[in-house]
Amino acid sequence: PAALIAFRPSTGALVAVAQNKHVDQGPISLSGLYPPGSTFSLVRAAAENESAGAIARAASSLGWNADFDIPGIGTEAGAVRKAGDSFQLADQLKGQGDVFVSPFGLALVVSTVAKGEAVTPQFWKAHPTKVLTGYQAPDEETLAAVREHMRTTVTEGEASSLKSLSSGEAELHAVTGTARAGGGKRHSWFAGYAGDLAFAVLVEDGGSEKAALSVAGKFL
Repeated sequence: PAALIAFRPSTGALVAVAQNKHVDQGPISLSGLYPPGSTFSLVRAAAENESAGAIARAASSLGWNADFDIPGIGTEAGAVRKAGDSFQLADQLKGQGDVFVSPFGLALVVSTVAKGEAVTPQFWKAHPTKVLTGYQAPDEETLAAVREHMRTTVTEGEASSLKSLSSGEAELHAVTGTARAGGGKRHSWFAGYAGDLAFAVLVEDGGSEKAALSVAGKFL
């Protein structure tokens, strides 16, 4: 099963919502919650330190815990709560344990990084979204550090196979990840933005980030 979702960060408009025929659990692109695995590096890059409180605050500032009433569709972004002990925090830092995100939620997070402020997803122009749980984006210095982390993933890291897709001001910024799940599965993630297009791709049991990279490469 694979899912993809894309936003216009400038307006919050949903421009693509897709999943393949192998999905049988409903709209996983909008509300399927999965461990983020190493894509949680976005939160670590935004946190002032790696204490339980700082991680929870950074996640919320990127939109991880945001909630919306979007006419016509049901969505769930994700959940990150303040870790209660060092073991729980250690799992969170790896994007495992009680940390979850949907493709919708991860696309919202990278949209926030791209725009530099909170993003409100919009599905219908005539029917505005109601914000149930809002958030305030990180300051520009913090966002600059997150963007550098994402850009390095493309120029020197796991997403270097897609660096040729950058052009002019539309430089590709991205994050890759794999996440452990039950039954020995490893989900594949890829999320990022280029210009005014932000996206997230999930491939269930994809094994490595290459599975999600392949889907994103065809989309971009």
